[in-house]
Amino acid sequence: MNHLGTQVSALADGQLSPGATERALAHVAVCRTCAEELQAAREARRTLAGAGDVLPAPDLTARLLALGALPPADAPRDGERWHSWSVPLPGHGGEVPHGPLRGDVVRRRALVPRPVLAALAGGVGVVATGLVVVGGQPPVVPETDRSYALSVLAEAAGTGPAERRTAGHGADAVGAVVSSRDGTPALAPAAPGLDLDGDAAHAEVLSWMAGHGWVSPVDLPDGLRVTGLRLDEGSGRLELDLEHDGGTVVVLQEPGRLDDGAVEGLPVQHVRGRDVHLVSAEPWYVVWQDGDTVVTVVAEGASDATRDLVGAHPGAAYDDGVPARLARGWHALAGSLAP
Repeated sequence: MNHLGTQVSALADGQLSPGATERALAHVAVCRTCAEELQAAREARRTLAGAGDVLPAPDLTARLLALGALPPADAPRDGERWHSWSVPLPGHGGEVPHGPLRGDVVRRRALVPRPVLAALAGGVGVVATGLVVVGGQPPVVPETDRSYALSVLAEAAGTGPAERRTAGHGADAVGAVVSSRDGTPALAPAAPGLDLDGDAAHAEVLSWMAGHGWVSPVDLPDGLRVTGLRLDEGSGRLELDLEHDGGTVVVLQEPGRLDDGAVEGLPVQHVRGRDVHLVSAEPWYVVWQDGDTVVTVVAEGASDATRDLVGAHPGAAYDDGVPARLARGWHALAGSLAP
């Protein structure tokens, strides 16, 4: 069963179309994992929405007024006097600075009252907690049926009915067109401005992927040619279609963390420095975690070119630490607030 993935965030924010919302809620009704993800996302947003102003201490006003009654910082202190021969420094009103002159003479900064600092710290803590919750990546459960890999290759080659995608209905994608049974496009364009016919087409595609937050291979191995770059609007999954010696190679990417339970029991192979889970040997179907993204490669068979393609990916480990979750949460929040 495919999970909603990043569509959970859009569902919680009410950004999906009525049809997509209905399909997503129908999936949540039968999928416990997605239901828990949706509940956590909604609770995080309620926490952020309820993070109002922190009430200051009762004596805060009196403390602030008392600060205004203090003598000016430039006034001479008791027991001090200004010498007639002294030359006032700019911005110091004639006061002779105390202590050794080291070239870093600056005006003394006023201290922020502790109640104000406590209020600021409390508000920041609430927001940070919400960002950590939102920054948790949804689990990605890969298909483990061999027929799925066959359908992926058939659709990329333009010979399949494209039954596995129904949510995205945009303009034709770059390269080969994948259509549903009724003839409507099943995938929206990922980068309709790219030209796949030029000599530098593959470099432009990889540059676009890297610039839009996807896991871009360092380079494409010799013999591989880009034939399509498409985006599934329903799941937020990117598909890169390649061709090699008349055969088809498909790279699928989906934001999230690879579900350990889904790949438990699958053999692990070491391919060009990457530990990948082998779902099927023929067609060759491997999946692995690369940073914040789950990457899948499907090919008609294992070859040097397909193995080199796996090794061309960055191979970063998944970071579930607090700083990484904060960064992902902020990115998700900024995306939801963007017009």
